Amino acid sequence: MKKILLSLVAVFVTITAFADDNMITKKFSPAAASDLGGVHTTVATDGSVYASSTINQSMTFAGSVIAPEGDLMSSCVVKYNISGDEKWAVLLYGSSTVRAMTTDADGNVYVAGTFLDTSLDLIGTDGEANKKSATGDAGKISAFVAKIGADGKALAITALTSVANSYIQTVEIPDPWDWESETPPLVPAYSPWDPIEVTPSVIRVDGDKVYVGAEYTGNVPELGWEGRYFTDDFGYINDNYSVGVFSLNKSDLTSPASVCNIGSTKKGNSESDVTYDAYSPDCINFVVKDGNVYVAFFGWGDLTLTAASGEKPFSFDKATSYDVSNEHALVLSDLTDVANKSLEFRAKTLVDIRSTAQFRIKSAEIVGSNVYIAGSFGGQFALDNEKFSPKNSGDQYLGTAFVASRSLLTPNSWSWVNEGESVCNAMIVTGEEIHMSTESAVYHFKTSDGTAKGNEEFGVLDAAQANDQYIALVSTDEAKVVVDMMEIEPTAVEAVKAATVAGGAKFYGIDGVELSAPQKGLNIVKTADGVIKIAK
Repeated sequence: MKKILLSLVAVFVTITAFADDNMITKKFSPAAASDLGGVHTTVATDGSVYASSTINQSMTFAGSVIAPEGDLMSSCVVKYNISGDEKWAVLLYGSSTVRAMTTDADGNVYVAGTFLDTSLDLIGTDGEANKKSATGDAGKISAFVAKIGADGKALAITALTSVANSYIQTVEIPDPWDWESETPPLVPAYSPWDPIEVTPSVIRVDGDKVYVGAEYTGNVPELGWEGRYFTDDFGYINDNYSVGVFSLNKSDLTSPASVCNIGSTKKGNSESDVTYDAYSPDCINFVVKDGNVYVAFFGWGDLTLTAASGEKPFSFDKATSYDVSNEHALVLSDLTDVANKSLEFRAKTLVDIRSTAQFRIKSAEIVGSNVYIAGSFGGQFALDNEKFSPKNSGDQYLGTAFVASRSLLTPNSWSWVNEGESVCNAMIVTGEEIHMSTESAVYHFKTSDGTAKGNEEFGVLDAAQANDQYIALVSTDEAKVVVDMMEIEPTAVEAVKAATVAGGAKFYGIDGVELSAPQKGLNIVKTADGVIKIAK
């Protein structure tokens, strides 16, 4: 029997949820290929799938025409039902890009992104007269959060915009470029190369709150977030990126409040505090479980995590040469007690990393007592110092994707590092499997021990799941946004169980281990008469 099971394992181990026969594929064309951006997806508990994109041309969807005026690069959100039928499309009119999406139990959609405009209008299926508007600044990249009803009606929108610190704005320095003048004129020291910005990267709903993770420069007055400032070699004062999580009321997206903030310990808010050090966290992701928020980020230099429970300082070694990177760490923190419940996983070996290596935590999920994390890194891997990213011909470490599990209760953990240069785009957890996508492939793993279950060679930009049953994937094909949706059908397992349990059937996972009952996904079933079946 074991030999038969192992043979079946060899045959079926590469069958994954993403290669299922009941996949539905839909496409829509909101912009030219070179203009497509902000491509994301989310899926509701009823199997409805939502997708976003930039839009700068007329598009017919669900029998209606939506289009921004002129060639303005706006954004749109579309909805398909569980059968793949087009239901509606809404417009975010203004120079905008969607960065993240999620839904709640009622099927409402929450969209977070950025816009570089004086205003952003959410125009839903209830028309222009019922639009919701947010105010921005054409010289700054503002964050927006929008709420759309399951019927496509515009429910709410809010915006957050940062400003430069008042002290920094008053500092002046001699103009270093006026070499011929004995007394060069004074110029403002504050001279950022990029616009001040608030850029969301992840959005989640829990209880009566919407939570948003973002990076920012400058100060965000509504949240009490302060910028971090440093001077460059010419004496100009620049913004240093910081990250944080904030919350909004779920009902109407009002009452913005800081959940946590992470940035350089030295804020540069006075003459004695402005330094040449430019250290910042690279990204942030988080999960909410039972009302508690857990954050994950990559850290460099001297940082401070601030939350309602207190402050937690971090200090990582700095390189003395431009040929190597600084020490970095992947930090996991329970915000209920940041001083005592923050874990640091350090990559202490200083290595030569190509500047294009991306450090980011693209997704984090808690299932039971396990935290699953996926992202990208370069050089030495913080979660397993025996692993390194691949190198190029110049012996520099490249960026690559990773997936890892860390247990909240036991020492059980595992990690996987891609062997080639890559960037992680998304991760979802469904039942006993983790699915992680890069720009060119989707990889599958067992949640229990990280065993690789094969991969498929197609790129996915974003992925989402609901109830371990519905899956949505989104990608692009030239000038089209491609939406793949599918249902992992649990009824087949229940039918096999009902038909065979009386006859003494036994159930096995695809690894040949006997199960007490069928699980979601693939099952090997041996009936009382010796017949072996594969069921889902």
